[in-house]
Amino acid sequence: MRPGLGGVLAALVLVAAAIAFPLVTGVDVKVLSFPPLFAEFRPRVGIGSIAAVAIAASVVVWGFRAAQRLPWQMLLMLTALVSVAWMLALDAIDGLSRLGGELESAEEYLPTARQIADEGFFSGASSLLTGYVDRIPLASAHNLPVHLAGHPPGAVLFFALLVSLGLSSTYAIGLVVTLIAATIPLAIMCTCRNLGIEAHARTLAPFLATAPAAIWLAVSADAVFAAVGTWAIAALSAAVAVRSRLDGGRRAVTSRIRAGWPAVSWSAVSGLMLGVGTSMNYGFPLLGAVVLAVFAVARSIRLLPWVIGGALLVVVIFTVAGFFWWEAYPVLNQRYWDGFASSRPPTYWMWANLAALICATGPGIGAGLVEMMRGSRRAMFSRHSNDAEHSNDAHRHLRVVVLLASSAVVMVVVADLSNMSRAEVERIWLFMVPWLLISLAAVPVRARSWLLGLNLVFGLGLAHIAQSAW
Repeated sequence: MRPGLGGVLAALVLVAAAIAFPLVTGVDVKVLSFPPLFAEFRPRVGIGSIAAVAIAASVVVWGFRAAQRLPWQMLLMLTALVSVAWMLALDAIDGLSRLGGELESAEEYLPTARQIADEGFFSGASSLLTGYVDRIPLASAHNLPVHLAGHPPGAVLFFALLVSLGLSSTYAIGLVVTLIAATIPLAIMCTCRNLGIEAHARTLAPFLATAPAAIWLAVSADAVFAAVGTWAIAALSAAVAVRSRLDGGRRAVTSRIRAGWPAVSWSAVSGLMLGVGTSMNYGFPLLGAVVLAVFAVARSIRLLPWVIGGALLVVVIFTVAGFFWWEAYPVLNQRYWDGFASSRPPTYWMWANLAALICATGPGIGAGLVEMMRGSRRAMFSRHSNDAEHSNDAHRHLRVVVLLASSAVVMVVVADLSNMSRAEVERIWLFMVPWLLISLAAVPVRARSWLLGLNLVFGLGLAHIAQSAW
């Protein structure tokens, strides 16, 4: 049996069951015509189809070869270019003019962002933040649009800033979101390299650049949230990498104190970015699981206060401006259950959410998670082998993969059990997807090509038969 085949089959069965359940039972799961996705069943081809197939074929043939041979900086550049091309090609199946168009809808960010920019960014932001929480309930006379009510104000302020900087067209803003999304693979690769597993980072490059998540990354604000989260962790990994180098050599005390500031600075930057992310997305605190995983890799939490301090600084700034995060979340919770979500059957969505998530990661994730668990057990027993040095290195590298990917599993489980995301998780949980994909680094070399091909075919098929609402 091919390595990980059982996990892949389990993932595909789960997706098939989520599609078939409403059709067979007649249960209305309260989405569009292609559950478990918030999408319409609409088979089609378009101008982007040829480009998408060409990109997929090129990545299958040359992806891993290039990832192993190219210098690091060139690999990062190529990964970003492939990521941009893949997202634009999939989006162009419906025509490039659609890029970012959904952000213009009444329930999205741009209409309010334009109002803020018209007032002047700072005065408009001040007006928005004052009374923001009071406008979340459905019963409010001037209640916020769905996406604004469902997120802290940092999300709409990001788009208001873009408009204030002169990016007035929807297409231009959609392109900016796409370019930001293309940096997500780079952040994951830099994190892995900083934590000592560059070879694994190179292996992950093709998977990260061409994940089916591209269908939603190019057209939703959640791509921005995901990018902020991955770069926040990348900054933290730079901090612990610096710390490890400082602690590894013999230096005078004064030199070590002076040289310690890079680690402190990166930690503070990480905290600031986590704070910014929390001001955009109520689910962002779940990334605390990844933060703890990075500190577990470093075997030290000495830099944690700087991370917390940076994050709290952003929270304080928003609080002084009039937005109280801890007051807003309970009000959002009430609006959520007052709205459409309460009619979505929990007995379906508790497991169909996972199927929707697989649609974003690709079914290869099943192999990644299975092989990660198997590899972890093998590493434990191989520590006493004759080749002790090689065994210890392999165990240490696999430990990093296991810790990072397991933290993503924790995030998914907590988010699913919270019952605050019935449906639409292919978009809402995008900030978790890159961390789940790290598990694919545990897959044996002989299985990587067919798993990459499977994910690409799956993504192509999904983009051509389902038209996402984003």
